[in-house]
Amino acid sequence: MKLEVLLSCMYQTDTSIIKRSNIQSDVLVINQCDIDKVDEFIFYNKKGRRCKAKFISTTERGLSRSRNMAIRNASGDICLICDDDEYFEDDYEDKIIKVFEQNSKLDIAAFKLVFASNAYIKKKFWSVPMRINYKTALKISSVQIAFNLDSIKRRKIFFDENIGSGVTKAGGEEKIFLHNCLAKSLTIFYYPICIGTVSFETSQWSQFIFTKEYFEDWGYFARRLRGGRSLAIVAGLYFLIKKHSDYCNKISFFSALKSFYIGILIKK
Repeated sequence: MKLEVLLSCMYQTDTSIIKRSNIQSDVLVINQCDIDKVDEFIFYNKKGRRCKAKFISTTERGLSRSRNMAIRNASGDICLICDDDEYFEDDYEDKIIKVFEQNSKLDIAAFKLVFASNAYIKKKFWSVPMRINYKTALKISSVQIAFNLDSIKRRKIFFDENIGSGVTKAGGEEKIFLHNCLAKSLTIFYYPICIGTVSFETSQWSQFIFTKEYFEDWGYFARRLRGGRSLAIVAGLYFLIKKHSDYCNKISFFSALKSFYIGILIKK
């Protein structure tokens, strides 16, 4: 069983991001930039093992498009989603492969990461393994996800290219992805096994702020996730009430609510 990291990044001028991320396995990099080019090469990890790298530079834009391009070009048995602000532990590959080998019916696994301190994102993890359902899937970040490539490809599951960084401000592409996986009866578990660190100091999310545009995009995301306006309105109202203390010093509840409903009812 082979693991392949699917790394999404932008404007890389060389391949050093592979070393900066401490990637110790096969890797496929999708580099959104101003050229279209494909490079393939071999590198050796810290144990001296031969690893394959495929570096695709593309003029396409949008995180979901990047993820989908990675899925279409992936060749590993198990694929691990990665962003450009991660640093993996040396033994991440062994940990992930062991989980999938011990659970033959597992389609997707979410793992623990160390998230740097951030004013808006306080990531908490469950302390025990647990099966992921429609509700708990909302708490999973894309960079935690490893999946059986055959399970995803056979069911033709991809990321929603109308949602996500580069297209909308509110993100949420991984939530829709996981919900689509659950709808097609894939088995998803969370494991409290740490595989690396995410640095919000270098991430776009370190610049995250609550704005009218964000709430419009969140309403649009809620509509696509729920499959209609009625359920999205209920879910959105719950979100706005629950998160009020997080955004109240930046935008009023009623302004946020108005923007949210514009996203649900009008945004295309």
